[in-house]
This record gives sequence, C-alpha cells and structure tokens, in this order.
Amino acid sequence: MREIVVADLEWVIEYWPDLVESRMPLTTKPLRQTRTISKEEIVLRDAAAHMERYFRNNLSWGESPAPVDVDVLQTVLDIVVYADDLADDLAEQLDPATGRPILASPRLGEYDARPWLQYALACLHELPDDVVEWAWPRVQKIHERTARVLGMLYHGQTVKVVCPWCDGRAEEQPVGGAYTWKVEVLPSNQVAIVCHGVNCDPPAEHVATWLWGKPCWPITTWTRLAKHVIPEHERAQRARNAIAS
Repeated sequence: MREIVVADLEWVIEYWPDLVESRMPLTTKPLRQTRTISKEEIVLRDAAAHMERYFRNNLSWGESPAPVDVDVLQTVLDIVVYADDLADDLAEQLDPATGRPILASPRLGEYDARPWLQYALACLHELPDDVVEWAWPRVQKIHERTARVLGMLYHGQTVKVVCPWCDGRAEEQPVGGAYTWKVEVLPSNQVAIVCHGVNCDPPAEHVATWLWGKPCWPITTWTRLAKHVIPEHERAQRARNAIAS
C-alpha cells in the first residue's frame, strides 16, 4: 500500500506542470518523459488513444469556448486545497520530535500544489502503515482527478457510456442509466473494459470474455464494442418516446 500511495503522489507532482498548462486550451504542450515508465503505464498510455477514438462524446475534455478551460482551472484550485488539507492532517500525525515545520496554507488563487504534495509525501515516508492506509483514498482522489483532466487512463476509470446490455443497472441505481463500465488492467497486463452492472449478460457473440463472472472486452475488441454503444442523445430520445407512448 505504501508503495502505491507514494507512487501516485510522485506521479501527480511530476505531471503538475502539464495539468496547469492544460488550463489554456490553445497551449501546445511538448511531449516529455522524465522517468522510465512501467509496463502497466505503457499499456494504459497506448489504450488512451483507443478510448479517445471510440468513446469520446461532445462533453469530452479540452472542449471549452472560454479562453481558459474552467473545468481544468477548477480542478487545479481544488487539488491545491486537497493537498493543503492532506499536508496539515499528516503533519498532525507526526511525532513532534521530528522537528518538521508546519507548511503555511496556500494563498488565494495559488496554482502550484507541489509544495503541499511534496510535504505530504515527506510525511508519508515517516508515518506508520495505518496512517498511510488512512491517507490512501485522499491521495487516490487527487491522482484520479489529475489523470482525468490530462486524458490519461488509469485502473478503475469509469467509461462514460451506458452499457447497451444491462442499461446501466447498478446496485445504487437499479432503474438503470449508471456508468457501469470500468477500465481495468488484467493479470496479463492487458487493458480491458469490464461491466460491473447488475446481471449484465450480453449475447455470446457480443462479449469477448468473462472476468470473475463479469463481461470483459480487451482493448483489441474495442472497435467492435463501440459499434454497440448508443449515443446519449439517442438514448434520451428513446426515453422520451417511451414516456410519450
């Protein structure tokens, strides 16, 4: 657990400049790689192109008429607050004998969360495993929001389409309409989409394989899978027609 939490924080720190730059929709960002990436990251990076091509809709990242992408800007400001809160809470768990000074809160409109992320990272190296485990959901939230804005795939990411076979029926949304498809890295290090809908049971000719009793589509089948996805506007029209009839 400690290795995962530390790795996620280090990743956010590394890609923070890209996140801040992406608030400007017309900014051209150079490709950069500052470290050796793992095999899992490579397959996720390669899968990103497929996700963009097959499941993008009109509300995808980067489409904003404003001179500044307000969604990205809000994410930046939110993560600065999250990082400050995380740093403060972890500092309270430190032994006073460590002598680590308390980091001042960010000023209003601060865009750089790295000082507080780095402070939190330093604290995590000194704190026991139970505190690291307690911090994990908060670090995961920061990591996932950053990855989502940058358009990077990650294990557990939600694909924002409604499954055409279970109609998005989930335990928390039994009437349907939920986004039940998740990106997952299989034991073979292959990226796949897995439906977590209730009793999702596509016809055999439409499902690639099964994973723990759930329908699963490896990346090599996404072209075929995308053909079955019903666009949101068409789903809405069908719902209106059903109500009218």
